[in-house]
Amino acid sequence: MGENETAWRILPVGDFHIGVETDEEGLHPRYDEYVRDEKDAVERKLTLWRLLTDSINALDLDYVVFLGDNFGKFSEANCEVLKDLFKDLRCPVIGVMGNHDAGQRLADGTWPPDYWLERRKRISEDVFGHDVCAGFDLRGGWRLILLNNATPIARDRYMFTIADEDLSFLESELARGLPCVTVMHVPFRFPKAYATMCHRRIYEKPADQRRLDSIPRQFMYPPMQEKLNALRKKHANWRGNIAGHVHYYACDEEDGFTQWTFPIWPERSDPLRCLDVHDF
Repeated sequence: MGENETAWRILPVGDFHIGVETDEEGLHPRYDEYVRDEKDAVERKLTLWRLLTDSINALDLDYVVFLGDNFGKFSEANCEVLKDLFKDLRCPVIGVMGNHDAGQRLADGTWPPDYWLERRKRISEDVFGHDVCAGFDLRGGWRLILLNNATPIARDRYMFTIADEDLSFLESELARGLPCVTVMHVPFRFPKAYATMCHRRIYEKPADQRRLDSIPRQFMYPPMQEKLNALRKKHANWRGNIAGHVHYYACDEEDGFTQWTFPIWPERSDPLRCLDVHDF
């Protein structure tokens, strides 16, 4: 059997951000400058994707994998736009949830009750055609495990966790003993180069403007990080993780475990940058 028949390959697609986030009164104040150019940027992104469709089909992929924050603003119309992009692809398209995929935020920056349950089910089943958490076979006997880890720990706290039932799903997949890679929107381990960059930016600001809590507050809830690290140490078959969220391209390797993070597609990296068995 040739290597191309046993070596899997996927195309990770970082935060796609279709649509522009606004509040009920108009533009969200934090996005005033961002929004001015964003509509044009989205159109350029959609045009580029369509132009690259034949190139994507030539990559011999197992899957195209969307890494969450698929929407800048969730809407039924944007769901249809995303699904339309998939229709000419020859390989399956799968994806995870991101924090922007919850729906419209309130003025205080939080989400209304039940948005997560409703939106993640809608996107996973209707747009991607699979459950919120799902496992997929890869060539060579590997597994690709998709998890929802972009659930805020509380209405007013912008830090993320994994629901108990989703963690149980991960444990059951790892217990099968097959070599596997997970996909989560939020990196459960902080990218080292990104952390260095963020700290530098913080300390370049005047002392009264520094937000020393601005880095960890958008990442995994520490108790959940500890649970995931314990699982990683217990199951050597868990080879790595792929994430988005940080809008930063990086690869970290530690103790035989590799984490890749991808930027907003198609910025700051090759838009057709694939990952395969040799990357883990």
